Amino acid sequence: MKENWTVKDKKIRVISYGLGPIGMKAAGIILDNPRLEMVAAIDIAPEKVGKDLGLLLSLNKKVGIAVSGDANEILSSIDADLVLLTTGSIFEKIYSQIRGIVSRGINCISSAEEMFFPYLRNPRLSQQLDNLAKEHSVTVLATGVNPGFVMDTLPLFLTGVCQKVKSIHIERVVDASTRRLPLQTKIGLTLTPEKFQEGVKKKRIGHVGLAESLAYLAWNLGWQLDNVEETIDPVVAGKDISTQYFTIKKNQVVGIKQI
Repeated sequence: MKENWTVKDKKIRVISYGLGPIGMKAAGIILDNPRLEMVAAIDIAPEKVGKDLGLLLSLNKKVGIAVSGDANEILSSIDADLVLLTTGSIFEKIYSQIRGIVSRGINCISSAEEMFFPYLRNPRLSQQLDNLAKEHSVTVLATGVNPGFVMDTLPLFLTGVCQKVKSIHIERVVDASTRRLPLQTKIGLTLTPEKFQEGVKKKRIGHVGLAESLAYLAWNLGWQLDNVEETIDPVVAGKDISTQYFTIKKNQVVGIKQI
């Protein structure tokens, strides 16, 4: 297999919108990709606004892109093909941001887990966004490692060699001690089991996107789901454990089991 790529080919002009742990990692990848051209970066954190993106990424050099805190100004003034949006997980909370991107005729890729299969929880907003994207001849894609690949796209691909699929069992085990701070917080590290359950009820605890992966698989396989049930239970530490961000005492929450 051979691929030719020259400097004469048009690069995809990208705006990075959201510079948290995921956005920062993605921004570095964009800067390293010869097919992509970073043209602007947006974040509302005061300590990041005005900083050169290269220095913010610890590249030890400036890349000539100062982080802006004004999304409307950037989206209105910068010629871009694509916005990489990494500001949140919940569709309803980032809908206005996506709308602002799409309404300006810019394609959008989002890391929001609920956006992977948005029709499950927000069919009305999903249809509105679909109509808006078609009106402006752009695309909206939500993807990531999970949801987006490990527990949905990959297993769906593997069914391609099957004549019939009667059931699918997917299990993922992750060592959360090596993951970023927001994820460790999201699974309830250091909480008591009681506080953990309170967080589940308030939708502050748990992996976002598991139900979306299920709905995506069912839809692609032509399965009609009667209902979707989800359980979230704590894993309690049997001894003191430390991560980069937390010290978990015995009998505190050290993990999560979500089905």
